Amino acid sequence: MEGGVRVWSRPFLLFWLGQTVTQAGSALTRFSLGVWVFQRTGSASQFGLIVLFGSLPAVLVMPFTGALVDRMDRRRALILSDVGATLCTLALVALLFVGRLDTWHIWLIVAANSLCGSLGQPAHFALVTQLVARQEAARADGMLQISDALCGLAAPIVAGLLVSTVGLTGVVVIDLVTALFGLSTLARLRVPPRLFAGAEAPRQGLLREAAEGWVYLRQRTGLFGVLLVWAALSFIVELVTLGVSPLVLSFASPVALGSTLAAGGAGILTGALLMSAWGGPRRLVDGLLGAAFVGGLAISAIGLWRSVPWIAGGLFVSGLCLSWLSTCVQALWARCVAPGVRGRVYSVRAVIQGLCVPVCALLAGPLSEGVLQGLWLGGGPGGLGRLLGAGPGRGLSLLFVLGGVCAMAVAVTALLHPRVRAVELETGLPMTDGQSLGHGKGNP
Repeated sequence: MEGGVRVWSRPFLLFWLGQTVTQAGSALTRFSLGVWVFQRTGSASQFGLIVLFGSLPAVLVMPFTGALVDRMDRRRALILSDVGATLCTLALVALLFVGRLDTWHIWLIVAANSLCGSLGQPAHFALVTQLVARQEAARADGMLQISDALCGLAAPIVAGLLVSTVGLTGVVVIDLVTALFGLSTLARLRVPPRLFAGAEAPRQGLLREAAEGWVYLRQRTGLFGVLLVWAALSFIVELVTLGVSPLVLSFASPVALGSTLAAGGAGILTGALLMSAWGGPRRLVDGLLGAAFVGGLAISAIGLWRSVPWIAGGLFVSGLCLSWLSTCVQALWARCVAPGVRGRVYSVRAVIQGLCVPVCALLAGPLSEGVLQGLWLGGGPGGLGRLLGAGPGRGLSLLFVLGGVCAMAVAVTALLHPRVRAVELETGLPMTDGQSLGHGKGNP
């Protein structure tokens, strides 16, 4: 490779190791806190409030923190975020040691942690794009997704064992140790300087800068089209994900549910391993839309047959495609977005994705148990109810069928849009911040 930073270079590997260890500790604490609250209160609503307080603050302030990241050294922004998260963990440890921890303390702590994450997420994305060459972005994101998948698969099992042996206090102390390890790797990290046109441009008001991520995307038809595709697919994925557990439990045991969810996690891990080894397709938009279409087909198939192996297979394929799709989107952002606005542009995408969670949570129940269940019992579109039978959970089955069809329709529509297909030609950004790719016509 000519003049770039390879994905397996020492700085990136140091960064990847530190963030993976930190992420693992945080995943253990998140799972254990949920168990602690449910065992203490017996309330699913109290558990749901943890999810709400852990996500909503970040969504509300992300546009502003994205603008802050673009003003700051990205490594320092990430260190600041991790220090804040570590202080939240210290507060949790202190409350546990004095025996004063209550549910409302957890709400405050996870909300503060969410605010810290709102600075850390765009800084994380922007920092990765400085550590690797543009053509290595897909492989780098594949490695990051391996961390996500391993944490998603292992954290519930390990945390369950730890909670029963060392208790919540022991789990949080482990989280604190992993956080300190992550901070130590960031302190040792040496990041290539940001070299991009306009880096020294005079600052504007924070509110105006926060809106510039949206303005940047609206001025680039291809990138804006990719954003719309990502938003639509995120909405569909969140909606059907909420239906997996009730669908399986409508005809099978909790043990069967565990195996089907594990199959989805295994698919995500497999996709991440393949992408990190291969590096992704030359045309990332083809990989994105191809994965969306095949994933939509797998989601539709899940709703057609009430069988644990069948649903597990569909989740494996859809999980693999989701991993592939996410990697291609992340690499497209690194390839097509100017370095000086990456924090703000990432924040736009993160806010849209973050809003999908509460919106889908509100819609999933009424859709599956009301509208779609009625359609299915009444015969359904095209006679699906008469063909496959009626009964409990059939509204959820139809949710998967229609969700998959919508995902395929989004992929085909985007493929037919010439500016979306040509999105990688919209910019001529350098391979890394300050290194020319050698083609393109300059930033639009």
